[in-house]
Amino acid sequence: MFARLAMTVLAGAAVLSVAAPTAAADPCPDVELLFARGTAEPPGMGRVGDALADTLRPLLGGRSRFGSALSSTSRFAGRAIDVCSQGDPICSAGRDRSAFSNYELPPYPGQAAGFIAGRV
Repeated sequence: MFARLAMTVLAGAAVLSVAAPTAAADPCPDVELLFARGTAEPPGMGRVGDALADTLRPLLGGRSRFGSALSSTSRFAGRAIDVCSQGDPICSAGRDRSAFSNYELPPYPGQAAGFIAGRV
């Protein structure tokens, strides 16, 4: 009787172990880069956003990355960094309008990419 009961329990366990169907979806990226491009920048992330993405890519190792542009400037506490080119009249008391166009050049993409990589 015990052997018959044990076989019934084992048979029931075998039926319960059949895997249920699973849902499939595209995998999410490991890192999503959201970048607020300048008003006059071309579509997408613009010159500065593209420079940042290109500098960030090797710092992420094998993690996947996805970049997208924001249509307006957004601030996320603890997740943003202010980088200001010396002389930039927008973010400092400077008067060098050309400094406003330097953000795709070193050291700015590296500073921003290092900040981001240190948080992911």
